[in-house]
Amino acid sequence: MNARFSLVFISALALALAWKPVSAGAGEVLEWNMVALQAIENSQQSAPEAARSLAMVHAAIYDAVNGIDGGFQSYYVSAASPSGASMQAAAASAARTVLNQLFPSMASTFDNLYTQQMSGISNGAAKDDGINWGSDVATQVLSWRTGDGASNAASTAYNPNGGQGDWAPTPDASGLVFSANPLLPGWGNVNPFAMVSGTQFRPAAAPDLASTTYTNDYLQVHDYGAKFGSLRTADQTAAAYFWAEQTSSVTQVGHWNQISGHLLNIAGADLRTEARVLAALNVSLADAGIAAWDAIYENDTWRPLTAIAYGDIDPNIDTIADPTWEPLLVNPTLPEYVSDVATFSGAAGGVLIHYFGDVAFSYAGDTDGDGIYDAPVAFSSISDAVLEAMLSGVYAGTNFATSGTLGAETGDNVAGWTLANYFAPVTVPEPSSALLALLALSLLRRRRVAQA
Repeated sequence: MNARFSLVFISALALALAWKPVSAGAGEVLEWNMVALQAIENSQQSAPEAARSLAMVHAAIYDAVNGIDGGFQSYYVSAASPSGASMQAAAASAARTVLNQLFPSMASTFDNLYTQQMSGISNGAAKDDGINWGSDVATQVLSWRTGDGASNAASTAYNPNGGQGDWAPTPDASGLVFSANPLLPGWGNVNPFAMVSGTQFRPAAAPDLASTTYTNDYLQVHDYGAKFGSLRTADQTAAAYFWAEQTSSVTQVGHWNQISGHLLNIAGADLRTEARVLAALNVSLADAGIAAWDAIYENDTWRPLTAIAYGDIDPNIDTIADPTWEPLLVNPTLPEYVSDVATFSGAAGGVLIHYFGDVAFSYAGDTDGDGIYDAPVAFSSISDAVLEAMLSGVYAGTNFATSGTLGAETGDNVAGWTLANYFAPVTVPEPSSALLALLALSLLRRRRVAQA
């Protein structure tokens, strides 16, 4: 990792690019993204739940805007809007309709932003048509996602195998309470937003406990992920906190939305571009969550804390037990493989590189776990950020390296699929040679008749 936290090395440009929320001057869609993230933080949604919420919001905004402007594939709602409808009114109406349904306790916040944005649009048929159109699109998206399996994900039966290498509950921050209820065991069965199924990009099985790969993973996390006496550098410790988002937060999904918003802000993107990029990002993130949870509960593997405590009884002679070992951070309450952080990051990186290129950026985040955003973090590229996210679980002591590598690969596959099948420009097909010949003959006949 770079020596990223020394302000001496952060240029004036990097400071200008550093960003937590989108500031004044943000576009209409980014403003809705901001309040959606606020709602996610206030309601303490988990990362996959947050991704689903954001995908619904931004899918509705995108189809509402694109239904008026055209030029790109529709996502879910393919009908055309009333002629001349206001895109700004449609975007605001779509966003408010979805958010009010998802987070009714924050209706006043959404209504305030809606009123503010509507005050800048001239009254008339265009505004009224835009409002009605946006509401209609949002209602269709909400209806589509009703019964998608999300509401049953927490209550889905989970029967731990209890065998060697299988997940076991780990202690909370107090070190005393063990959570027997894993997080959303049925989320892998949620209907995807773009994928064919949650298993479409399921990675290879977790490494065998007797394999060289497992040995290397075990020794690496033992040395770099320990709470005490680790080989971890200060930068690597900061990275563990930065990507964990373990306190009440916008989650890793929100992290990437803020980064996307920052890049859109710097680029001066218009409403159409904001709508398209944020829709592609959040549809990809939603499906990355589904793909990750499918793999997590399919493999059902133990966390490093359990693995290292029982290193002497696994079938690997090179893994030595260390019952006093503790991870830097508290383990998430779900099985280990694959890393959800890496999967979300692989998906986000794939989308953002597609739209912006592999650009450098700087972003403010929590680097010490106190819940407060600290000094700007400079990344040499989006790929650099994905790589750090991929390794952050090792530094945190909560994931093995292979889990990060294959998680990021899974997320990137999800993003590639989404971009290949949705949100692409609508191309006008070239006329065939036969059609051109027919048109030419028709014009020739018309000229002859006129001359006669």
